[in-house]
Amino acid sequence: MGVHLPQPHYQLTRLAIALGPGNPLVQALSRRRCAPFGVTLRFSPSAVDLVKDVRVIRISPKNWLYAPSIAQSFDSYFGQVEPTPEGTFLVVDYSGPRLQKYRSSGLEFEINSFPEEDSAIDDYFHWYRPTEGDVVFDLGAYCGVSTYTFS
Repeated sequence: MGVHLPQPHYQLTRLAIALGPGNPLVQALSRRRCAPFGVTLRFSPSAVDLVKDVRVIRISPKNWLYAPSIAQSFDSYFGQVEPTPEGTFLVVDYSGPRLQKYRSSGLEFEINSFPEEDSAIDDYFHWYRPTEGDVVFDLGAYCGVSTYTFS
């Protein structure tokens, strides 16, 4: 009976998580993984900024591990809500709870971190479109964007 060892990728990921976003090696590796998507990273104790031209996506340091995935889909994450001008930059701030205005609908929702994506909500309607009188349960409703849309 052999012992199953985790793949090196998972071992490195666990090490990076243990070291945290303040570690210079973790920061360098994170920057390297975001660079192919034209995204640079700026680390501070209160946020991690993903920067692409004049656009910034700000995330909580506790979510730093998602930076490469966000960098890969930068336009989608940036385009969900209205940005706020900060100097010469346009910033969407997902670093903590705040009122966000969805670009597609103009509706405002208190969002804890990342917004519900319009494409995900569109996918719900691919499978089912509620009609008047239907009862819909939105379990795990997050901030209520899909619940509002279903109503």
